Amino acid sequence: MAVWCLFKPPTYDEVWPSLGTWGPQPHMLLGHEYKPFEPGAWTGASTTKRSTTIHAGYGAPSDPEELRAPFDAMAIAGHSRCAQALLSSAWSLYVAGSTPNPLEWTDRLLLLYTAVMALCEPPGEPARDEEVFGRWQHVAERAGVWSDLTERGYSAQRIQQAHARIRDARNIATHGSDSVLVNLGYPAEATRTVRGPREVPGADLALAVIRADWGPLLFAARAVTTELWCRAQAENFDDGWFEDHFQ
Repeated sequence: MAVWCLFKPPTYDEVWPSLGTWGPQPHMLLGHEYKPFEPGAWTGASTTKRSTTIHAGYGAPSDPEELRAPFDAMAIAGHSRCAQALLSSAWSLYVAGSTPNPLEWTDRLLLLYTAVMALCEPPGEPARDEEVFGRWQHVAERAGVWSDLTERGYSAQRIQQAHARIRDARNIATHGSDSVLVNLGYPAEATRTVRGPREVPGADLALAVIRADWGPLLFAARAVTTELWCRAQAENFDDGWFEDHFQ
């Protein structure tokens, strides 16, 4: 199911699929009416009306190759690093990107980072984050992801900054006693010491910044994983073929 959502992501009016869940599945989204904080505006104050959105059920891919893809990978996952990496990454991306999502932003950042690390872990001994991240940059370049993001209006500097901020937020989410502040909204006047060591301003950990960085990086991770899936199946999930993409 997670793999199918890579090949055929649910559209805005479809419910994200899940297995073994409670039924009937929710399909109606009731928005809320709210009034912006407008001190002194007693008359003519603006409000946003409540909306109702009806979502359809998710339809699996119609392409037989895409339908068979997760089963082909699971059949050889016991002895194929390629299949293991793609299945692991697909699951993390599915949980991180599903909508609606009950997880906090710290959880979703961890899952996004986990998807990239699972996809790019080198064979052999465990590698440092810097080595894995370098492999990620290389495979994403080969997949043309950075060019796609540039065409969407993201500069190379903007993407680099997003990577750095998401990594800092992920490390805080993993190890920090103040990880709750990432979800509540980090105080703008605060500073946080991160690995390096470096001093990161609280404004770089604000919810608005994290959400803005989240979009292009989730797009990149999905695009790379989908690209590798489409080609790996034809190569029978060959490990040598897979490793060549990180060189």
